[in-house]
Amino acid sequence: MEDQDAIAQLIREAYNKTPKDSGFQNDKNNIGHVENDKPLIAKKPSTHDLLSELEAQVVRLKHSLECWREIVVPIFSILLWEKNWYPGAIVGGTTFLFLSLWILDPSVLTTFAILGLTAAISDYLVPTLTATLFKSDSWNNVKERAYDEFCRAVVVYKAKITLSCASFYVMRTSRPKFFYGCMILTLALLAWIGNSFNNLFLTYLLVTVVLLIPGMEHHGILHKYGTVLTQKISDCAFLKGSHIKKE
Repeated sequence: MEDQDAIAQLIREAYNKTPKDSGFQNDKNNIGHVENDKPLIAKKPSTHDLLSELEAQVVRLKHSLECWREIVVPIFSILLWEKNWYPGAIVGGTTFLFLSLWILDPSVLTTFAILGLTAAISDYLVPTLTATLFKSDSWNNVKERAYDEFCRAVVVYKAKITLSCASFYVMRTSRPKFFYGCMILTLALLAWIGNSFNNLFLTYLLVTVVLLIPGMEHHGILHKYGTVLTQKISDCAFLKGSHIKKE
């Protein structure tokens, strides 16, 4: 609930800072009359409305994943590192998968075809198998809480990503030089990295890091080292500013 309150507050702040012609505020519930192809904002969403929308998204997600809930709960436990050996299992699983891809060396089309085939078969078999293997009375309050936490975490992460994209889009109109400078430097750096390192290895690193992020955040590792990094950057900026003033 605290994460949802924080997300709602961030969305309200981004809403207030967003230019009206940027398209970020053009929500169907907030648009009034349209004159000269420019929507007029009828009202700003309240915190209660935003929290209600997040709660509705949680309910919809829980309903859509109901057939997968017996699979989702243990996967969520692994992602949060609820046991000490789970991080090693994540790294070992991704290493085995990408090592297999490196040895077999399938084409890109074959790789995507296999992934699609796996997804289609899983979508067909998993609901049937879970209904057969897991009885309805095996679902208890502990599993329900874990399932609810998973769905809320997914909704919160989605809201954070959407907010980050919206804020980045706002920067294009509010600070165009900074926006295009960052875009050019970032894309040039990515082009150099992609040309210098093996793409399969880069994909392996990306997938491994993404799978480890929930556990690192849950155990406070990201916050701990993020605070240290921010402090180091602040100290360097302060020392640099002091040196310039002395000169």
